[in-house]
Amino acid sequence: MKNVHQLTDNNFGQTVEADSKAWFVMFYAPWCGHCKRLKPIWANLSEHEGLAAGRGMNLGMLDCTTWKSTCDKHGVEGYPGLRYWLDGRMYDYKGVRALGAFTSFIKRVVDPATPKLKSKEEVKTYLESSPEVAVLFIQGDDEKAATEFDDVLSDVQLQTASFSSLRFAEVYSNSVLQEYKSSSSSSSLATVIVNDVSSYTYKGNEITPSSLSNWIEDNRFLEVEELDQSKFWAIGHKGKLMCILLYDKEKEVAGQEAVGVKPLREVAKQDKYRESFVFGRLDGVYWAPWVKQFNIQRDQYPYLFVYDAVSEVYYSNEGLAAKIADSLTKGSGDAADHIGTFLTRVKNGDEPSRVSGFAGYLMIVKKMVFQSLDWFAAQGLPVQFGVLFVPTVLVAFVIKACCCGRPAVKRD
Repeated sequence: MKNVHQLTDNNFGQTVEADSKAWFVMFYAPWCGHCKRLKPIWANLSEHEGLAAGRGMNLGMLDCTTWKSTCDKHGVEGYPGLRYWLDGRMYDYKGVRALGAFTSFIKRVVDPATPKLKSKEEVKTYLESSPEVAVLFIQGDDEKAATEFDDVLSDVQLQTASFSSLRFAEVYSNSVLQEYKSSSSSSSLATVIVNDVSSYTYKGNEITPSSLSNWIEDNRFLEVEELDQSKFWAIGHKGKLMCILLYDKEKEVAGQEAVGVKPLREVAKQDKYRESFVFGRLDGVYWAPWVKQFNIQRDQYPYLFVYDAVSEVYYSNEGLAAKIADSLTKGSGDAADHIGTFLTRVKNGDEPSRVSGFAGYLMIVKKMVFQSLDWFAAQGLPVQFGVLFVPTVLVAFVIKACCCGRPAVKRD
């Protein structure tokens, strides 16, 4: 493949880890079906302009069945494993494995800089430039603070580049913050404004690079997100349960408020729910193949349920879901109360978790099979031989005993 470097245990350190340029590496096994399906995408990606010389990104591949040492060093447990490096630092790729997602990711890694905004007009223009941008206001007209946190923000964007297209701009001016959001407290050390809709206030006593990084990571999503593949993965793996509203996008009317956003946002702003849940809307028609496993029908939309992306179980209460749907459809004001009641039941353990139908069981079986194959591939030849040889000998012995014993002798 053009522009794809074949890496080994012998050249990985000096080629990837010691390079100041960015590297995107696929760790694979020749027998792996997922790897075989990813290789054509990897080949197309190798033609991308972001892989050009200069500050571009290098593309690499490493066969873990041949070069096991490097794979073990970097914690590769499943195939294909994707990692990226910049200035010798390694990050996990956690995003969608498709050409479009890869090319967008490369652009974000190659140019992680955060622009500096100095006026209300610049803030407004920046927030309107893209649906996934945010402005971070740091208290004080302090150039030293700006320099101190440049690297922090760049690092945050690099860590999240694979699964989030959210980009930050910085403002170091109390006057601009007060002019732009008069309700924000001047005593706040930092405020982040996302899409001119949601704002979050930093509540720490001091700002350190690590605390700021953690705070940005925790608050980079809106109260209610419109979920796509990248956001679904990112939000689902934040250690919280996902409160998902399924809706029919074809029935939404342009110019009117999207179904469920207002009551969901009302609930999401409450700390007692925000500490345990993240909130999002999902187009149930577009995502129908995935939704099918939950036995939720299109005529039940809008339908609210809770999903645990880590354990792959879900929580659903048909009675409360029907009340929520009725409230949302009629526009009555009690939807938020019904949502709160349902989430409280989930939080207190009053709602049993469910495995997602036959498709869910099939998913678990497939996951167990692939995990077993990955474990088998990672073992040495003696273990692999024992795993295959011993059961084979036992089965052969049983068959021989049952079918090849001495025939009975007929006596007169």
